[in-house]
Amino acid sequence: MIIDSVSRKKNTYIPEIDGLRAFAVIAVVLNHLSKDFLPSGYLGVDIFFVISGFVITSSLIKRKYNNFKDFITGFYLRRIKRILPSLALYVVIITVLICLFNPHPSNFLAYAERALLGISNITFYRTATDYFADSTLLNPFTHTWSLGVEEQFYFIFPLIYWFTGFGKGILGRKKNLFYWMSGFFAISFLSFIFFYQINQPAAYFLMPLRFWEIAAGVLVFLLVNKKSVFSKFSEILSSEFSLLLICLIFLLPNSYAVISTPLVVLLTSLLLINIRKSQIVGEILSSRLMVSIGKISYSLYLWHWGCLVISRWIWGNSLLGGVFALLISILISILNYLTIEKFFNKFILNIKSLKFLVFGFVYFLCIIFPNQFFFFKNYKYPFFQKVFNYGNKISPWQNPYFQLSNKGSKQVECENLINLKDLYLKSDNSICTSLNLNAKARIFVIGDSHSANHVQSILYALEKKSIKNPFNSLVEFRINPLAGRKRDIWTNIREYEEKKEYESLLKFLQKNLRSDDIVIFSTERDDVIKNKDKNKKLPRETDFYLLNNLEKQLNNLKNITLENKTDLILVDAVPKPCQNSEYYLINVVKNGNFSDCKVSREASLIDRENLSKVYKKIAKSRNVKYVDFHSFLCPDNFCSLTNPNRTNTLLYVDTSPHFYFKSNKVLYKNWKEILKRYIVK
Repeated sequence: MIIDSVSRKKNTYIPEIDGLRAFAVIAVVLNHLSKDFLPSGYLGVDIFFVISGFVITSSLIKRKYNNFKDFITGFYLRRIKRILPSLALYVVIITVLICLFNPHPSNFLAYAERALLGISNITFYRTATDYFADSTLLNPFTHTWSLGVEEQFYFIFPLIYWFTGFGKGILGRKKNLFYWMSGFFAISFLSFIFFYQINQPAAYFLMPLRFWEIAAGVLVFLLVNKKSVFSKFSEILSSEFSLLLICLIFLLPNSYAVISTPLVVLLTSLLLINIRKSQIVGEILSSRLMVSIGKISYSLYLWHWGCLVISRWIWGNSLLGGVFALLISILISILNYLTIEKFFNKFILNIKSLKFLVFGFVYFLCIIFPNQFFFFKNYKYPFFQKVFNYGNKISPWQNPYFQLSNKGSKQVECENLINLKDLYLKSDNSICTSLNLNAKARIFVIGDSHSANHVQSILYALEKKSIKNPFNSLVEFRINPLAGRKRDIWTNIREYEEKKEYESLLKFLQKNLRSDDIVIFSTERDDVIKNKDKNKKLPRETDFYLLNNLEKQLNNLKNITLENKTDLILVDAVPKPCQNSEYYLINVVKNGNFSDCKVSREASLIDRENLSKVYKKIAKSRNVKYVDFHSFLCPDNFCSLTNPNRTNTLLYVDTSPHFYFKSNKVLYKNWKEILKRYIVK
């Protein structure tokens, strides 16, 4: 998103650039409203990147500086005034609104503070976010990745501009800047093409791989009015034809991004060179409407996305709700431009002044507001729930998301039940529940978050008087055994700590397991599905590289339990009711549309077939048992979203799937029989 503007002085202001901004933001807004309108309309952001490089160079070249200190402080103070006030206001207001309508706002609030720090794009990369996945559609801070890219560019470009000599006004140094930017452009562009094939999140979110787009705008400015091969080529391709081609590219599927992105950057560059030479394009882009939209483009870019996300949390993926949200965002954008943007454009900010200190302190409060300001650790989640309850009165949930009462909970600090001194757990991945303190045996539940699907059923089964409870405690270790064992080296680096945790857990079990203990393992089927297929309809393609790694880890676990004469129970994946979609939370959980999606029993079984084969293969060992609840949870031809024990009660809270809290004891009778058979002697 372009976050600078050409000086409005009569001799430098080019209204067509504001018109081009309007063209770009309209494409982005239509794409965000519905991908069916303009599948590649998101490339409007790439147009903004090119304009940004063009405009920032134009802004710098018309100013004179005495020294580097004056240059760099002046540059950053202008960027601060332009970017931060509107962004801070947006983050604070959207933070409050998302807490009203999102039952788990903390999942998104980390992006809020990182947006204010200009690093949300790095966070999206670190979480391996797919920009085109449904999960991004419900995050009100998704679009701030582009601000992060530009802000990080601003840390590099002023240094290049000054130290090539061009910023000092030294004659002949324009070529230096051109050659340096051309070199960086080439490296960045080739890296973008390379990484898009092997690591799409890196190519999409990281500034070094987006540098070439903003650099293109810088190079275009340096080439304007110069006779070069590029300028001659621009004369062959008219502005009308360039604009038409961009419109056609917007209609391409996003799967063509590796081709369409360079094309849009090239065509935008040609438009900037010829922007005042074409009468037709000039009249369109310099029209009063387009210029007006262009002036509010930064505000509109910020607010349209937040308003769309809030509307989705209220009405789901309703087109009518989205249109209403866009109208609201246009009104807010106009107000934001007339008040915040215009005020700070005239606001005199000096780094040594009291105004700067006050501004910095207020901005600091905005940064800590989303996650720390009054959301203290001990009160954060209860506070979220209370705020969410107010939002629930405005837009009620058919299936309450929270179990607000935890009466009778026997959860205790794990250190009070087991010796954890040899166990490396950097994150809070261990949960302990006290059972029969006179007993010595323990139940260890291991796997990713889906292993928790079985915990409440096990605990409820052990509470029944009909079964003797020989267990001192139940201990959960929610650690993915495949962490740090993926194909992608960058993902493995991100998951190094979790990998270290799992390895530490195996050592802990090897040292501490007893013959009367029991180890239960379960993991999500999606862990061994090819990443490109995870959001597709079932059945999907297995990633045998990951499956083989999982088999190795399970064999390690089997050998440890065998050495300690401990029972190991492998629990196969539960039915998958729908293909992955964040809208499940709104359409099904919130609005109660149980018929919103369905998966056949056969498709669900085929989808996990290879995982099941691995479990059964390992279960041939004398101490390993294989357990499968699929037939119980999906007895019919299609897997229902409702609890088989309680009619019209939601079974799954998401598409992973995790059990809904009202159905988390659905398997207690099954576990009761298993525990009778394998545990009670």
